Parts: sequence; C-alpha cells; structure tokens
Amino acid sequence: MKKTPRQINNPLYRNEKLHYLASGRQMPEIKKLSSRKKLRLPAPTAEILPLLSKLRPFLKRAWPSGSEKDISWMSADLAALWEVSRTHITLIKKLLKMGRKPSRANLRQISIDLEINWSSNAPGHMQTLRRELARFRRTLYETGRVSKSKE
Repeated sequence: MKKTPRQINNPLYRNEKLHYLASGRQMPEIKKLSSRKKLRLPAPTAEILPLLSKLRPFLKRAWPSGSEKDISWMSADLAALWEVSRTHITLIKKLLKMGRKPSRANLRQISIDLEINWSSNAPGHMQTLRRELARFRRTLYETGRVSKSKE
C-alpha cells in the first residue's frame, strides 16, 4: 500500500508508529530494522520501548475503564514526550560543552535540532495527549478516585 503525501506529512500519521508499538504489535518497518545486526539507536529513543512496557500496565491499573486504544495512545504520547525532553537535555549539554568560543556550524546545527525537537516532535504528541488526559481525568472524577478540589 503506497502512502499518500498527506499521510507522510501529517504529524498524527507519523505518531501512528509509536501508537502501533504501544499496542504491543510490531510494524513491518521496525521488523526490518530490528533484523539488522548493528542497529544503534540514540539513547533517548532506546529508552522508549522499556518505558512503554512499564507505562501500559500502570495505566491499565489506574484507568480500568479506559479502552485499549486510549491507554495505548496515552502511553505512547507520554513516552514520546519523554524522548523529546531527553533530546532537549542532550542538546543543551552539547551547547554548554562548547566553551567560550563555539563554532557557528555547531551552534547552527544545535539550533536546528532544537527547533525540530520542539516544533515537529512535541506538538503532535501534546495534541493527542491532551485528549487522552481529558478522558482520563473525567473517568477519575466519575469513579470517585479523585476528589474535586474546592476553589
């Protein structure tokens, strides 16, 4: 099945890969990559799968009435935002290591990486996470697990 340009450019479609992984299934593209012997993932990316394996059972216990899809999407978005924050920390550390006279090329590359990290990666996850968090909070209030604060 050929992907249309709309699917490729749509940030929500790009996030489908994480949500696919969160559901416990493996995409064919990932299977092909994982079959390579020397696949080295950046540290923040490598942390996602173990994090997902811990988040899903926790969210299932905390949100027993949540659908499988809602729990999968929420855990995938939380893990992806973890990756965004870890990438940010890594980039800032690189920036601080440059010393008194940083090279323009390195500064330019770090600024591009920061922009991509926060402008491309984070907004799509925040958009879907906002929806899932609203459902999650509503369920908590309806089941009486959380008392409404007095304002």
